[in-house]
Amino acid sequence: METGISEHSFPLNASFTGGNRDASLSRVLNQLSIQIRMKLKDLYMITSEIIEVDGSYVSMFSGENLGLKKGAMFEISSKDKIKTYKGKTVTLPGKSRGLIRITDVGPDGSRAKVVRKWRKVKPGHKAYELKGSPTTTDLNFTYSKDRRYEVAGRLWINPFGEFSGSINGYLGSVMDSENNMDGYFGFGTDLDYTLFSGFGAKGSISLGLPALFAWTGDDKGHNVISFFSDPSLDGNLAIQISQKRDIVLTASYVITNVHGPWQWQKDTGENDEDGNNITKTEPAVWDGYEPMIKPSGLYFSIALRKLRF
Repeated sequence: METGISEHSFPLNASFTGGNRDASLSRVLNQLSIQIRMKLKDLYMITSEIIEVDGSYVSMFSGENLGLKKGAMFEISSKDKIKTYKGKTVTLPGKSRGLIRITDVGPDGSRAKVVRKWRKVKPGHKAYELKGSPTTTDLNFTYSKDRRYEVAGRLWINPFGEFSGSINGYLGSVMDSENNMDGYFGFGTDLDYTLFSGFGAKGSISLGLPALFAWTGDDKGHNVISFFSDPSLDGNLAIQISQKRDIVLTASYVITNVHGPWQWQKDTGENDEDGNNITKTEPAVWDGYEPMIKPSGLYFSIALRKLRF
C-alpha cells in the first residue's frame, strides 16, 4: 500500500447456471472462496518452530491463530546457516530431518507426531507446512512356486494416517484347477490400518480387494477370458531404508474367492450402422471339466516403496 507495487496476483473466475439469483450468487462465492484459499496457501505456507521434543511427539509454535488443523503435515529442517564468502553474506538452507503430522491444535501452539525421520529432531528446528499431502507408491512382487507370480503397483492415499487406502494395478499368472498357468490383469484396492509406527518401522494389517481378469485358450482354440477375485487379509511390515524409500514385507492369507464363467467373443459376420463388426458373447468349450481359478492359502511378497512430498 505504501509503494503501490503489486508483489503477487492471481486470476479468479467462477460461474453457475440454475436456480434463483441468491442461490447462484452463493454457489459462485463458494467457488471463489475455495480458489482464494488454495492460491493464498501456495503463496504463504506456514513456517513454525519446534519448541519441545518428547519421544515421538513434538510441540511447536502456531495453532488456531494461523488456521492450523488436525492432520496437517509439516517437514522438519534444521536452521538456515549464514556464511560469509569473499565479503558476501549468503544463507544456506538447513538439512531436511523428518515429517510430522498435527495431532492437537491449541490457540497459539500445536502438538504433532513424528511420522518419519532420517535425522535427529531437536528444539529450535524449523517446521515448514507441506503444500499437499504426501503419497507413497509401491512396486510389489509376489512369488509362490508353481502357483502364482505377480507384479503389482500401488498408490497409497493418506499413508501417514491411522487408516489409509490404495489404488492398485495387477499383472501376473496363476495356476487353475487343471494345473495350467493362466495370465491375468486387473485393478483393486487395499484398506490399511496402522498397528504401530516408530524406530524406522511401521506395522499394519490390510484387507486386499482385487478385481481380476484371467485369459487362456479353451479346447477349441478360442481365446477366453474370465473374472475372478481372491480377497485377502494381509500383515505388513515396512522398514525404512532411506529418506524416501522403504522395503515392505507382506504375508497374505486368501480368505475367499470368486470365479465367473469363461467366455469369448464370436464374430457374427454382420455390421452395425457405423460399419463395425457385431460380436456376441459365447461360453468357452471344454472337453472335460471347466478349469477354475481358486487361489487359497498363504502367500508372501516383497515391495519397494517410495515416498513423495
